[in-house]
Amino acid sequence: LHEAHCPHRIPGASSPGDDDAWIRLGVCTGTLAPTASPALDPDSPGCPDDYNPAIAYGKGDKVAVDGSRVSMCRRNYYAALCNAGPRYAPGTGLYSDVAWVSLGSSVGSLQC
Repeated sequence: LHEAHCPHRIPGASSPGDDDAWIRLGVCTGTLAPTASPALDPDSPGCPDDYNPAIAYGKGDKVAVDGSRVSMCRRNYYAALCNAGPRYAPGTGLYSDVAWVSLGSSVGSLQC
């Protein structure tokens, strides 16, 4: 395994200066065993439902925001704010981060 300083030189070649054009980083040996496929839990709830201001949310409840992000109602005394109106709506409300924790994107994940 070499790092190129000069693409016109070949490491280990017999021409003078060829080895000076490369830095030896190490050697590649062996092989990697294939990894197992992920095991999906059939009892997993899957993607959460979209946020709905008409639903009363509680500590730890998860919602989808804009179909691509997941938020969770905080698990402390701020959980009461998950139902406090549009200012606390996940992802869009001015104070959403007080009531909700953004868990990140759901796009391409096994959870959604």
